[in-house]
Amino acid sequence: MEKLNSKEQIILETWKECLGRSAIGLDENYFELGGDSVKALELIERIRDRGLTFPFAKIFSCQTIRELAAIAESVHDEKADDMQKLKSLLTFFDQGEFPSAFSSAYREYVSRSRVDNIALRPEYDHILITGGTGFLACHIAEQILLNSQSKVTLLVRAATAEQARRRVEDCFSWYFPHKHYLSRYGSRIQVVKGDITLDKLGLGAKEYEALARELDCVIHAAATIKHYGEWDDFYRINVKGTDNTIALALAGRRKSLHYISTIAAGFTVERSRERKPFTEYDLSAGQSSPNFYIQSKIGAEEKVCVARGGGLDVKIYRMGFLVQGYHSGIFQYGINRQNVYQASVELQLIATLLEMGRVPALNSGLLDFSYVDMAAQAVYLLLQVQDDSFIYHIFNPYKLSLAEFAGLANRVKPQILESLSPEAYQTYVDAHYDELKDELQRILLLTLADDDIDQGLYLCSKCDRTLNLLAGRGFRWPETEPRNIGHLIRFFHP
Repeated sequence: MEKLNSKEQIILETWKECLGRSAIGLDENYFELGGDSVKALELIERIRDRGLTFPFAKIFSCQTIRELAAIAESVHDEKADDMQKLKSLLTFFDQGEFPSAFSSAYREYVSRSRVDNIALRPEYDHILITGGTGFLACHIAEQILLNSQSKVTLLVRAATAEQARRRVEDCFSWYFPHKHYLSRYGSRIQVVKGDITLDKLGLGAKEYEALARELDCVIHAAATIKHYGEWDDFYRINVKGTDNTIALALAGRRKSLHYISTIAAGFTVERSRERKPFTEYDLSAGQSSPNFYIQSKIGAEEKVCVARGGGLDVKIYRMGFLVQGYHSGIFQYGINRQNVYQASVELQLIATLLEMGRVPALNSGLLDFSYVDMAAQAVYLLLQVQDDSFIYHIFNPYKLSLAEFAGLANRVKPQILESLSPEAYQTYVDAHYDELKDELQRILLLTLADDDIDQGLYLCSKCDRTLNLLAGRGFRWPETEPRNIGHLIRFFHP
């Protein structure tokens, strides 16, 4: 029998307890043994009680006892490690953007981003939207129904066609109360049960062929957007699912493909070294990220770019971090205070800041309030643009600093957030580490500090060219107002 070192022994005994197994090998896979992300939280907590720790995210890349033991550290080092990460995070954002080389590259990009004339393509006849019950997908469907005569088909993963229809009805009733879109536009909207991870999207041969003939546009919005998980899941949904969607776009009638990506595609190892603006002119092909979600979206962008090289008409929309509706204040369907950590990264981060009750008074714009209804309107307007370029960055440029966020929050609910200097904030967290440890580690997780991603990349993403196009179509992003922060405050503190 192989002799175990002390770290391997601790992790082995904890796995046996959490997974209910009497014997586990050092090289057996955690997930193949029945583990999941929920059990992982308990697992890490129990291991920590026994004197060892490792970042939550590592269990998805180090899936065996041997691998985890190699990167596990003693708990007495955990506080120092977390505080050093926090210091690095605050130091960078307190200093602002980059030196002259970045500024020079940004000025060149701004000059290149001017838009003189905007050509529009004819209205689409029939548009398929994958992930048809998604937060953004529902709002894009609304824009199409209200502003065009196009038919819309929503592809929804479900056990039955009836269940797919009910899911759409539930989401539309939540996002658009009293609008009755499904009855008002019944002749123009249909729901199809399908699955992007399956060949021919899980459709029958006749249904697939009919859509291939009728569609002239596909908006690929389906994706798994969770922050952490197994690579196989990310690949199957985000990469392989994109492959299958491209196959539909190439079948039958010639179609345009509009791919919904993420601005996080710029959070890569290579860009950490480059330190230059991440713009609509930058491809993600060949880039790599230690975060599985980001890497899968980069892989999907590469698939789309290859299809474009083969003659398919494609566009890529790199979305910011979507929050509640600007006008309605309505949050993502199914999200509440109890399960907010299944929501967007932005909402999770805001929830954590409000839990802590204190924020560092940083002046860099960090919080991206890309309201879902405004983002959907931007996508719809760009669908119609005929453009030599094919990548757009869709996020609200009016980012709030943490100091501004605290000021607005306190106008809505006095003294809900205390704003401290970066030095005072570090001192406070250090003095209260034991009680704030979970919140601090969540902040490090959500800002990708635990992935060793350069935090400066949050300030690199630029969208001037997209803003110029949208301005030519009469669209401008709104600045965040106290009422918008009020929606958040009431969501978490009714």
